[in-house]
Amino acid sequence: MFSSQFTSLLKRVTMIGFMIVLASILAACGLQNQGGRSTGSGDHAVKFINNTGMTICYLFVSPSTDSEWGEDRLGESGILDNGSDFTVRVQEAGSYDLLAVTENSEGNCDSAGEQLTQQGFNISGEVSWTVTR
Repeated sequence: MFSSQFTSLLKRVTMIGFMIVLASILAACGLQNQGGRSTGSGDHAVKFINNTGMTICYLFVSPSTDSEWGEDRLGESGILDNGSDFTVRVQEAGSYDLLAVTENSEGNCDSAGEQLTQQGFNISGEVSWTVTR
């Protein structure tokens, strides 16, 4: 009944409409700056101070003896804007590996961002790491 060109055009228009709706939903969810906030529990803490000139998209803290990074401490929709800080609390004092991942060259949060690490960082009491590039 319809020509193949019309059917193809209809599919494209439907797909474009779907992509616009999806982009609107994702933009509404948005990433939230976690500056000034904290996560975790315990008597020991490291304050990450973002001095990279970029947004930090992911933060990881793990004991130096662990082979895995664990979960992103900023959470699923969290970011840390340049000039902001975020505190991660831990139960035990000791040597920890720290990882901050910045936005990528296009300004997006994904695994292509720059990875900034500090290995063997001693967390005892309240300490801070100024993250720089």
